[in-house]
Order: sequence, then C-alpha cells, then structure tokens
Amino acid sequence: LYPGAFTLTRHGNGRDWWLLAPRWGPNIGYYTLLITPDTIQQTNFQTFPFDGLQGGQACFSPDGSKYIISYWWGVSFFDFDRCSGVLTFLENKVFPDSAFCLGASISPNSRYAYVTHAGFELLQYDLQAANIVSSEQVVATYDGFEAPAGWNTNFWMHQIGPDGKIYINTTSTTMALHTIEYPDSAGISCTVQQHSVLLPHFNATLPNFPNYRLGALTGSTCDSLTGISTPL
Repeated sequence: LYPGAFTLTRHGNGRDWWLLAPRWGPNIGYYTLLITPDTIQQTNFQTFPFDGLQGGQACFSPDGSKYIISYWWGVSFFDFDRCSGVLTFLENKVFPDSAFCLGASISPNSRYAYVTHAGFELLQYDLQAANIVSSEQVVATYDGFEAPAGWNTNFWMHQIGPDGKIYINTTSTTMALHTIEYPDSAGISCTVQQHSVLLPHFNATLPNFPNYRLGALTGSTCDSLTGISTPL
C-alpha cells in the first residue's frame, strides 16, 4: 500500500466512515473501506489511468466532496461521493521537473487545495475552477530560514488545525512550523506565515485528523439514520 496516505471522511449518513487506502505500483488503485459501529468491509477498488504513486499525502475536503493526493511528481484531484464511496477522477498535474510534492491540504471552506512543490513552493488550486490545474498560483516560496542553524525549514506535510489555519511542517526534523493564516482566501491573500510557530523540541511529522465535525449529507439518499446529530 501507499505509505502515509490513509485518510477518512464521514459517510453521508452522519455516523459511519469511509477510509481510502491507495495501492502503490504501476497499476495503482484505491481501496475504499466502510467503517460501521461493528464492521470494517471493503466496498470498492478503483483504478485510474496514470502512473504509480510514491510517498506523499492524501486528504479529503472538510465537506467530504473532494479528495486529493500528492506524490513524488504531481498531484491528482477527485470528486468523492459520500453515499457510495466512489471516486470520480477530475484532473492530474505532473510537474516537469519531477520534483517531489509530499504535502497536500484543502481549506476549511473546501474550495482551495494547497500542495507542496519540491519543498520550496506552496501552490494553491481552486477546486471550483473549470480547469483546476490552470488555476495554479504560487502563494509562498521558502525564505531560507533555518531552525536550528543548518536545518532547512522548507515545506512538507499539511494539517488543518481547530483554529481554521493550515499548519505545515518541514522535510527535515526541525523546530519550526509554517501556517496558512487565511486558507479560505484566493492567491496570496491566504497569507502564508513561514516559521510562525517555533517549537521547544525537534519535530518530524504531523498527525492526520479527519473532520470529526462533519455531519450527515442532508437531503441525500443516504441521510437515512435517525437520532444522528451534527457535531458541534
């Protein structure tokens, strides 16, 4: 399986969970598993016509409608059906320099995707654009900061925090995190603050939190459970 790219979103019924697990190799695909109160079962396996993946990060949009995955030389964008667990491929961006991406997130309003490119750039994509790849904007370039001296604090993995900011760690074990202050804003208005969080200890990774506050997909065919309240 593809290392480090398991991620989840809540089922449209507001109770169960979908887990996506990408398969590594030349015939890549995505295992979809449904997690209910007493069962875990595979429901789908989908393949798509592009090269195998290697190392990176995958995430769902907070509303569960989009899925993106970054890998060594690009990023792929999908729609996701919270009722069926089915992915629909939208677009794929391959970087001509074959530089690793290894970092991806989606803004709290589920509109803007952020991707690490080569560790030295942060890219933004508009998931509502007619052509997602063409909407690409560079929103930050690594400023050369080191923490401690000799340890580059370039960009790596992403995670939305409970304050609505996106936190980004570094490709080496350092003592700094970056933040995207206003990730719901287009272009450089999203305001990337480099090394804005200085840590008391060395850090090598970030946790992977799904959106626990996502509720049922109101009005959908799978919003059929009673007594399920929307998380606050």
